[in-house]
Amino acid sequence: MRLLGIVLIIVGVLALVYQGLSFVIPKEYVDLGFMSITVYRETKIPVPPIVGVVALVAGIALVMSAPGPVAPPPPDDRAPPE
Repeated sequence: MRLLGIVLIIVGVLALVYQGLSFVIPKEYVDLGFMSITVYRETKIPVPPIVGVVALVAGIALVMSAPGPVAPPPPDDRAPPE
């Protein structure tokens, strides 16, 4: 669960910083023989800030609620019965 929490924290921070996904796709292509022209269009998919906040809070909750390492039992210093 701790790994999932860390991944959610990273995704939440990235969603808050970038606030969306943007990519470029080719729109038109013109070939004039010796020269070609390509027109690109930038497309952006907005991500609301609440998505980043929810992912960040859920990640922190998962990291905080994950059980810690189990300590070994203390050594037995008592003398064996005779």
